[in-house]
Amino acid sequence: MDKPPQPSYAKGFLWLAFSATATFCAFVLPIHIFALTIGFSMDFSSIFLRIFYFTVLIAALYHGLYRTKTILLDIGLIQYQKTIGWLAVIVFLFYTFNAASLFFFSL
Repeated sequence: MDKPPQPSYAKGFLWLAFSATATFCAFVLPIHIFALTIGFSMDFSSIFLRIFYFTVLIAALYHGLYRTKTILLDIGLIQYQKTIGWLAVIVFLFYTFNAASLFFFSL
């Protein structure tokens, strides 16, 4: 008899992060957009607000990249799974470092 396959904990963690970023963005982004439309400004004077904006941006970026990767794999590009995964990691790290430099070092 063959042994059953071992569960992939990394895949479970990535799905957890995907759903957590979706939930976070679904609650925070509409409130943030509404606050901007009624006259509040994006104030970068506080380190807490910088961390908040950075977190919102990175959560939305991760969720979008993971969803794009999943769609590409679902439409039949499964043979390029590792390439698409590494490309998503590179894009995520590139934008994360750029956002960090924008929010924490230039203001």
